[in-house]
Amino acid sequence: MNFLRYPLRTLVLTVTALLMLHCTDEQQALGLQAEQQYVNLLHAVHFQQPKASVAAVRDFDLTIRQLRQQWYRPMTTDAVDRVLYHIDMAECAYEDARNSIEDGDLVLAAVQLDRAVYELSVGDPASFNELYVASIYDFVASWLAVDYMISHTDELFDWEEIEDCGLDAREVWQDVKHIQPSAQFYPGIKSDPLPFRAAHDRLTKELQAFRRDAGERSPAQVKIRVERVSEALWDLLFLFGPDEEFRI
Repeated sequence: MNFLRYPLRTLVLTVTALLMLHCTDEQQALGLQAEQQYVNLLHAVHFQQPKASVAAVRDFDLTIRQLRQQWYRPMTTDAVDRVLYHIDMAECAYEDARNSIEDGDLVLAAVQLDRAVYELSVGDPASFNELYVASIYDFVASWLAVDYMISHTDELFDWEEIEDCGLDAREVWQDVKHIQPSAQFYPGIKSDPLPFRAAHDRLTKELQAFRRDAGERSPAQVKIRVERVSEALWDLLFLFGPDEEFRI
């Protein structure tokens, strides 16, 4: 495959430009499409789906290539070196993740994708956080780690550790749950907020239930609570994934 060499650099520069200057409907639609495809990629990698992961990463690359054709804004401020340093680090991690996906090593790919997202978040936080999934990513990453642990208890993790990590992740949600989708980027949610509110409230409710039952140290109960929180999380993320027509 002839992949674009620097897709994440292009994505961040494009989103930055969209925030600073007026953009066309087509440009904004491509930016949202990139977010949708990232959700799809994250789901496929997390659930260890090799074929779906390969398809998702190739779709994501194609959208980034289209973004590059639509818009490029050179950056000349004093902050550019710091920004581009982190974007370059994200590029390296993303390229490693892409190679791992092509090789079928999805566990390693998940770690590398997380590293790429982290570098983007510290490189250009203002642009990064305009996208809703990015703005709550600290929680997403924290909880997906708990979800991973629940299926690997016989290998590395015990139930007490899983419960403690789940409580830590809930605290992260407490820090980000106030964040609302940008009206500029998500006018569909502004005009019809009920699906978002329902998914958001369900996630908060399931996390509260997880906390309420904490301390019982019952493996069966911990597993049930983790699974319910995970289902609620994916319901929320899928509002920003493919095939959600009310968003566009």
